[in-house]
Amino acid sequence: MAVETYGAGPVPASARTRGWFTLFAMYAGVNICLPMIMVGSVFIQGLSLTHTIVAGIVGNLIAACLVALASYPGIEHGLPASVLTRVSLGHPWGTNLASLVIAITMVGWFAVQADLAGTAADGILKEATGISTPLLMILIVGATNVVFAVFGFSWMRKLSIWAVPALIVLSVSLFLKIAQTHSLREIYARPGSGSLTLMGAINIMVAGQIGAAFIASDISRYSKNHLSVWLGILGGVAPVATFMIALGALATASTSEQNPVMAIRALGLGIWALGLIVLAAFTTNNNNLYSGGLAVTNMIPRVPRWAHTLILGALGATLACMRITRYFITWLLILGSVFAPLVGVLLADYFFVCKRQIRLSEIYADRSSGKFSQGINFVALTAIVLGVIASHFTPPRFIQPLVSLVIAALSHTLGMYILHSTEPELSGEPE
Repeated sequence: MAVETYGAGPVPASARTRGWFTLFAMYAGVNICLPMIMVGSVFIQGLSLTHTIVAGIVGNLIAACLVALASYPGIEHGLPASVLTRVSLGHPWGTNLASLVIAITMVGWFAVQADLAGTAADGILKEATGISTPLLMILIVGATNVVFAVFGFSWMRKLSIWAVPALIVLSVSLFLKIAQTHSLREIYARPGSGSLTLMGAINIMVAGQIGAAFIASDISRYSKNHLSVWLGILGGVAPVATFMIALGALATASTSEQNPVMAIRALGLGIWALGLIVLAAFTTNNNNLYSGGLAVTNMIPRVPRWAHTLILGALGATLACMRITRYFITWLLILGSVFAPLVGVLLADYFFVCKRQIRLSEIYADRSSGKFSQGINFVALTAIVLGVIASHFTPPRFIQPLVSLVIAALSHTLGMYILHSTEPELSGEPE
């Protein structure tokens, strides 16, 4: 029943013992979610089923590789993502800016999930009793989603290990039910409207998933080796997310309902199908709040992580009641434009500037070393701005988040080599 104690501090090597299945269960739990079904529902309105699935495979494979690479600081030094930004962006102002972006993003994702899951829970309530109170159900779902994130990694791991098999069974059952009641051949032959291109769909997919790369070390800091991380992440992201996208596409194509919750209800699949949505919110939303709580703890370390997590949960539940899901795709694209260059800077700094060697005692000092003026790395900030600009001007026929990431990474690496010493620093325990 203990609350996780490490918070923003590094997880010691003795506690990094989790194998590939823990990562698989946690990332599969994250990707078995209603937003992924929503992506499929959006894609199938403009694309054929084949192109929808291709967009899911390509986009999620790219995202999974980025997540695995961004996990290395967690594996090798036990660092959470927000604390790692002290090295690349500077402390306190650079890292606080990044932490604020993480916290806002995670609260937004939490609100989207709680809104959708609460709507599904209201559907269950209505079918069982005839009573409909969507706002109350959103609040209840949001409040219960907070619990596992507050207690921390151990609780989240256990939830994923127990819930993911049930979620997989429910998802496959939903697919089989659609296959039995509707002609998959007709859905497969159905052409898209042309309102969305294949590359546009891949852009949306990568943009929506790239935030997971930025916070990857929050989870990987409990993993025992690199192979476990690659196996767990590749298995838990690409095939699982693509299947959920296909499920959303089939549900919408079968019913012509654009809202996946309404589509599932229109299929007449009963309480069990809506239960899938509610349960999926638990395995996804706890990760959102957990990373958000770590980010705020990086800014305000004197307050424990669990308290920050609880506060963010209350804020997210309030936003969910404001029904922010109407901005879902816009939200994904904004995330991609911001997080892609941030991930580029993080990866470039860790692999090419620091050469995977960092001094923990300096990370946890009150301020950055003297090479960052006023606690912020302007080289990194400039690289991020260049990445955002590159994304804006990159033609849609290219993978815009990936172009943004590469431009930011190259700019940061070059700028650091020109303006700052890049001699690797030995890692050590925080003082």
